[in-house]
Amino acid sequence: MTVAITGATGVVGGAVLRHLLADGQHVRALMRSSRALPPEVEPVNGDVFDPESLQRCFAGVETVYHLAGVNQLCSRRPETMLRVNVEGTRLVTQAASEARLVYTSSAAALGEGEGEIGDETTRARSNWNSEYARTKWMGEQAVLSVSNRQEVVVVNPSSVQGPGRASGTGKLLLGVMSGRLRTLVETRISIVDIDDCARGHLLAARKGVNGERYVLNSFSMSLSEAVGIIEGVVGRELGVRYLPPLVARLIGAIGGGVFRVLGKDAPICSESVRTILHGHVYDGSRATRELGLVYTPADMTLRRLFDWARQEGKV
Repeated sequence: MTVAITGATGVVGGAVLRHLLADGQHVRALMRSSRALPPEVEPVNGDVFDPESLQRCFAGVETVYHLAGVNQLCSRRPETMLRVNVEGTRLVTQAASEARLVYTSSAAALGEGEGEIGDETTRARSNWNSEYARTKWMGEQAVLSVSNRQEVVVVNPSSVQGPGRASGTGKLLLGVMSGRLRTLVETRISIVDIDDCARGHLLAARKGVNGERYVLNSFSMSLSEAVGIIEGVVGRELGVRYLPPLVARLIGAIGGGVFRVLGKDAPICSESVRTILHGHVYDGSRATRELGLVYTPADMTLRRLFDWARQEGKV
């Protein structure tokens, strides 16, 4: 079977690519450069805004995995996310009209209210926590709108963590593991193990129902519970303190303002603090019931992340 993938050099795309190759599938990858690809992958030079390269990449394939996207908070150029996550997704969807399309959305696109458990039936709020969440929802709507005339399935991963992930929540977890980050704000987090996420993509391609979404989420817990597991993994107490939410909001507002004046992307801003304080609890059980996805326990995911980070000199 020949399949195509976009975003294969990303952390999640790379995991999906590994699983496709292990499954014995011939993979064609849309790439600006083929230097980072395994030799058995067929590269197609181009990008999501080049219809001709999309046609060449998707010609004759049975399944297209669309993982290319932009995931940023506190960005000075949110229009880039809008262009890639929405317009780029529309172009990919059009070019993949003869194949089954598996679109990588995000659990953030569920748009659940504060304190609500997000699942496939959640109705998105109008006030988004971040521009990223809004653009992923818009891209998802563009994909689902064509389900009456082509095969499309959406997966909504929560925060993808495990070996190879050092950004976003991964950066926070590595900071805690190394002892460099000792000040946090209490919240709820949801994580999908990186290999669970990759397996969920392949299962969605095989068993997913046309026009449906599947939340991929290995576990949800409070941040303090996660820190407790991490302390067990690293074998010592980490002395983490938790800031009041008001203080966190003030830090986000001040930090975002300072970096805007400096003309740089901020490591923390009101958008990122708002997203963290909102908290996220997701129900990924539909993927288990309907796709057969078996999730990795929290302690194993965090252990694998720590072992990788130690090997890479990151902790």
